[in-house]
Amino acid sequence: MGTGIFCVVILFVIGYGYCSKEWGTDYVEVTEPPITQNFYFSKTGESYYEALHTCIEKSMQLVSIDSAKKNRELAKIIKDSGGLHRYWTSGNNIAKGRWSWSKGEPIDYFNWDPDLPTPSSEESYYNVHKECIKIAKNEDKLYWERGFCREKNLYICEKTLKVSKSDCDATENLVQGDSQSHFKYYIAEERVTYPKAIDVCRSMCMELVSIESKQKNQDVSQAFVNANVTDTFWSSGQRRKRFGAWKWINGETANFFSWDSGEPNNKGDEYCIELFGWTKNATMLWNDQNCETKRKFVCERIFH
Repeated sequence: MGTGIFCVVILFVIGYGYCSKEWGTDYVEVTEPPITQNFYFSKTGESYYEALHTCIEKSMQLVSIDSAKKNRELAKIIKDSGGLHRYWTSGNNIAKGRWSWSKGEPIDYFNWDPDLPTPSSEESYYNVHKECIKIAKNEDKLYWERGFCREKNLYICEKTLKVSKSDCDATENLVQGDSQSHFKYYIAEERVTYPKAIDVCRSMCMELVSIESKQKNQDVSQAFVNANVTDTFWSSGQRRKRFGAWKWINGETANFFSWDSGEPNNKGDEYCIELFGWTKNATMLWNDQNCETKRKFVCERIFH
């Protein structure tokens, strides 16, 4: 198969256009003004947790399918590309046994395979066993299946491109730590999942905070003091599997740590780092936490 570029415009049922390289190049772009979406289709299988973080490393998110239209859209792309695999979505019942997307939104549109038992978040079995949603093509349709989150499957990442220049230029509500620091921080009041926190930060042309040194840890801690806030906050620290290396969102491996006593303990698939923002005039401590837990968060931007 060649690697040329082809463009397709679909005017029936879906009503969108996309331009992409062929399947072997992994990426598909879908445009429906004023929004452009990029999709990445993996070639290697990973667990749900690994797929979640691989997408984040690509500045993308594991795909969410919140409408029948989007389900048809993906079905068309997979059919045109010859895909016959199962792919992880971001759907899961990790948090309190309820089906939700990785950003924390409850799922109110479903498209379960009619040939399989219909899952229910009310069943005690599924409240005990964490499951995630994968999709599979069946003829011209794209149906959903449940699977244990540690299974290895291919996966789809997505990125929505719609950022306002005014959001990038805005500096109000930013807090500085040390007066000599080049960093300013946005300290959020809302509680969201780790993937959602990344999205919110990027919508403001910022990144979820990374703490690569003792000095940076002190700077963020001082920002909490200056803003007079005390709570738990997401940082960008994460790892892809239980005994994997901790990394920051820029891909750098973490070499400095400020764990609380007994941490990290990985008590229940805890692959993301939260900050204890209440240790005024002391070393700010960290904890490993399940990425689907809702926490406040800190975005950062560098100013020269």
